[in-house]
Amino acid sequence: MHRLVFRAFRFFFFGLLAFDLFLDGMNPRDPSTFLVSKVPILFENGLDFVPSPKLLARVQLVGCVAALIASVGADRWYKHVAIITSVMYNFAYFGNAADRYQHHALLAELLILLPWVNEHDWVRQLVAVTFGIVYFWTAVAKLTDGGLFLSGAFLRTTAPRREVYDLVHTIASFVHFDDDALWSMAALGVVGVELILAALFLSQRAPYLAIALGIPMHLGFEFVAKLSIGRFSWYCITLYLLILPDFHAKK
Repeated sequence: MHRLVFRAFRFFFFGLLAFDLFLDGMNPRDPSTFLVSKVPILFENGLDFVPSPKLLARVQLVGCVAALIASVGADRWYKHVAIITSVMYNFAYFGNAADRYQHHALLAELLILLPWVNEHDWVRQLVAVTFGIVYFWTAVAKLTDGGLFLSGAFLRTTAPRREVYDLVHTIASFVHFDDDALWSMAALGVVGVELILAALFLSQRAPYLAIALGIPMHLGFEFVAKLSIGRFSWYCITLYLLILPDFHAKK
């Protein structure tokens, strides 16, 4: 990976992760949510270990420090502190049922790969394939929900600001469409973009097209539709750095 791309990825991705881990560590969850781990084989065989809120907070703060060093530390420290960050994050996520977001499971799994992202091309390729699979099944879920998403009803209910509704109404009036029809077209557009992104990531071609489609989509999730799950969209945007064409350039 080109050194500048690598450092930009480190700075934004692990800086954001350090921020998240700091917030979680300083705000321990309700002990009543610490029921079982997310690994069924553990509690099914009597091996379940659920960390206390105090232990979990300490683990998250250790992960925060490691992620901060991975973000701004020397290049030679990166792999070691990224491994520590991965262990701490995965322990915190899979060790209890407090965090129920499946998106964070994807983040935990990617963290297992990222310590080696600057050493092996296959790591970048596996991250791209993972994103392609996620985009594909996300689109399939929208296509098989009984028409709820494609009807535009879901997007309409998640738009947080009156300005969005006014904009949709203005455009619909200009093109002589019904408001509901325009919401439905927007929903169809989201599914279409996700399917195109799935194809681009799985084939690992046209990286600039993937960036041009994916980043605006994630920004739209954050600011227009308010489909934010934590800061997951921001993590996705930083991970797009890994598909830049100069990934294979000399250091």
